[in-house]
Amino acid sequence: MEGCHPPRGLNFNGNMDDNWRRFKQLFEIYLIASSNEAKSSEVKVAILLNAAGEEAVEVFNTFNLSAEDRKDFDKVVNHFEKFTTPKRNVVVERFIFNQRCQEEGETFDVFVMDLKKLVKSCEFVDQSDSVVRDRIVLGVGDASLQERMLRESDLSLERAIDLGKTAELSKIRAQTVQGQNVDFVGRRSVPQKPVSSHEANWSNKDETVDKSFQNGEKARMFSSCWKCKRKHVKGKCPAYGKRCHSCNNLNHFSVVCRYKDVKDVVVDESEDNSDYYVNSINVHHIVKCIELASTLKEWNKTLIIEGQPVTFKLDTGV
Repeated sequence: MEGCHPPRGLNFNGNMDDNWRRFKQLFEIYLIASSNEAKSSEVKVAILLNAAGEEAVEVFNTFNLSAEDRKDFDKVVNHFEKFTTPKRNVVVERFIFNQRCQEEGETFDVFVMDLKKLVKSCEFVDQSDSVVRDRIVLGVGDASLQERMLRESDLSLERAIDLGKTAELSKIRAQTVQGQNVDFVGRRSVPQKPVSSHEANWSNKDETVDKSFQNGEKARMFSSCWKCKRKHVKGKCPAYGKRCHSCNNLNHFSVVCRYKDVKDVVVDESEDNSDYYVNSINVHHIVKCIELASTLKEWNKTLIIEGQPVTFKLDTGV
């Protein structure tokens, strides 16, 4: 059959058991699709080695087979299976199976498929479906789905798989709907801040200004006036003559008031009457001389130091 291609060689790296099973299945499909299934055993051995690749041919040469057996397709396949399939420890295989849980981000289908793959090497014989069902219930990552499965006394493997797929699909649909709702809320208009009557009246004039500008009027426009926070013709500010509700000053609206956030600064100037002895003072600049008590027995002078009046007693050293 045209367009039918053999499998891409037998990989001897990694898990050779899985690699061989996958290669064997693809090769059997290829034999049927290419109408080579009815060919002689010797021809099928040649097709097998050609598809498996050079490394597989080297392995084939190590098989202890007679010249006649090397032409027997079934015997060659059996030797490849023995070579690629390690001796299994059923206890270990069952331990690996019973430890398998659905990982974070793993889809339910992938989880179930891996369980079915692991159970083949556990030798449960006729109990494979029941143990896979139990592992699904105990290892599923969705707690609500697990509770749903535990409520059914006669839960079968098919029913467990159906519940898992339905729950996963419902969650995906819910996320899609919720995402659309969030987008709808995000596109809703935000309520505007209430404005004063003269601001509201001016907003109705914006369209007239815009239309006149679009009709070719060359008047200079302010893109954003700091007094009214609007666009208008120069010299036609609607805030002119209006009193601000925040600072009570004229010619601007409260929405752009530059003084409404200014707070009174209170300076705590506590008095300190403590006496200090100063060894020496270097005066670079006398800001203000408040008092010169030349008529008193003691010579005192009050100076402004760092913005504070300080009285000094003068000592000439005589």
